[in-house]
Amino acid sequence: MVTLRKALLDKIRKIIDSIKLNEPMSKHTSFGIGGPADVFAVAEDEESLKRLTQILEDNGIDYFLLGGGTNILVNDKGIRGVAIRLGRGFEKVERVENGLAVGAAAKLVKVVDKAQREGLSGLEFASGIPGTTGGALMVNASAFGHLIRPLARRIRRLKGSKIILEAELELRREDPSVIVSKMREYFEYKRETQPLFLKSAGCVFRNPPNRFAGQLIQEAGLKGERVGGAYVSFKHANFIINRGDAKATDVLNLMELIQEKVKGLFGILLEPEINIIGETFP
Repeated sequence: MVTLRKALLDKIRKIIDSIKLNEPMSKHTSFGIGGPADVFAVAEDEESLKRLTQILEDNGIDYFLLGGGTNILVNDKGIRGVAIRLGRGFEKVERVENGLAVGAAAKLVKVVDKAQREGLSGLEFASGIPGTTGGALMVNASAFGHLIRPLARRIRRLKGSKIILEAELELRREDPSVIVSKMREYFEYKRETQPLFLKSAGCVFRNPPNRFAGQLIQEAGLKGERVGGAYVSFKHANFIINRGDAKATDVLNLMELIQEKVKGLFGILLEPEINIIGETFP
């Protein structure tokens, strides 16, 4: 655990209203898994974010931008340093010429809904994708052969960093009823084929060239395979589910088991798609 000096914590508290010490990351991830962050801070606007990151960098303190917590596995020992979440000042979703101006903390589902109401097409594929727009842009979220990053005609980042603050998405005019129809089609397919309402981090492994990771895992007979409180989804084999009491070590051990089985049967090493962060046990 990193111990932040009281004087440094006092400086941070002058900038950030919402600070928690030893905050369990299991409360802030879709997996419902993760040990404590030494400090959990919510930056409500660009100025507070800029000042916070500057203080941390000046004092050699590591920090991690959490985003929506939907594509990550936080290790059981948690995050050393400061976990930062963007607050309400980063949640704007506004109509602009030929598109939307979107804050990094805006939930992607809200952005998709706003686009539909405005009669703007191009984001239908993202219907049902959890997380924030900033996080989606960072990982270039995709579904049904579509990617989100090509839609961004402008991405503004915090000066001197990779942190996304906002973006402008270029979309095209379409009848809202046509957009709704596409959204429903995509969402219904996901609902039928993915465990959308269970605790997971989405697809665990990247698809190897010309193959689907979920199909390989299924053909390896691993649906329902369990380690501790984590198991392979019966609905979609590339999802690992937290049944409620899973630890990060359960997930990691299950991932290793899957990799070994698939490699042994098909000669393919599956690469993780989820981000694994935090301190590991020696």
